[in-house]
Amino acid sequence: MHRQFSLQPFSRHYSHSTNPFLDFLEIEQPPESSPDSAPQICVAPEKRSDLLSVLSAYKNVHASGTLHTLAFVTVNDYLYLLRAVSQELSVLGRKAMYYLAAAVSDFFLPRQRMAEHKIQSGKGSLHIEMDQVPKILKSLVDEWTKDGYIVSFKLETDQSLLIPKARAALKRYGHQVVIGNDLHTRKHQVLFISPRVSLVQNPDIGVDDDSAFVESWLRIDTTPNSSGIVKEIEEDIVAELVRRHGHWTSGRQL
Repeated sequence: MHRQFSLQPFSRHYSHSTNPFLDFLEIEQPPESSPDSAPQICVAPEKRSDLLSVLSAYKNVHASGTLHTLAFVTVNDYLYLLRAVSQELSVLGRKAMYYLAAAVSDFFLPRQRMAEHKIQSGKGSLHIEMDQVPKILKSLVDEWTKDGYIVSFKLETDQSLLIPKARAALKRYGHQVVIGNDLHTRKHQVLFISPRVSLVQNPDIGVDDDSAFVESWLRIDTTPNSSGIVKEIEEDIVAELVRRHGHWTSGRQL
């Protein structure tokens, strides 16, 4: 699920601002011996290796049918789609993992309070009162997909709030993992936080009880490689979650 017009798997390597796709193409003129032939489009020689790698992965994923994308625009779209997808995937039980990385706004303007026509600037200053976006994580855990492995994210600008707020989310919603990230360092380090014991069965456990939670940092080196490419932390995040999910489905401890 992705916001309409956001970066997509594979094509994200060639967005309008990063490696514009048209810059990869060249016009090949026909030889003088064939003046009636039309010019041909080809990939610039220095770009072929990188493009071939991405294109091969893209074709493999589509051939295997392992990627299905759903676009949303408004927060209402997102919430309804998430519920529908979760209910469909609930038949997979513990085999399904939910990676809730969408940065949904905390506040929104309900459709019934939106102006029907363009707001006129001549009326002076504009005051907007917004509602809090419904907290759907509890419904996801308790109703839509009771047996799923659910990963949520907690973004903060004050790192001192990261651990207590992540722990509070685990205690409140009863899911498996919170990935905490600081706005300024999220590209190269994140914090995995999981409950060590069942917080549902032990409701008296507080967020300051270190024995009730397992926390570990994941950090990467952001130095560009010989090709000038900087490693992306999401690759290691997903690999670590796959490992944890495997342990969880088999009933083993991390």
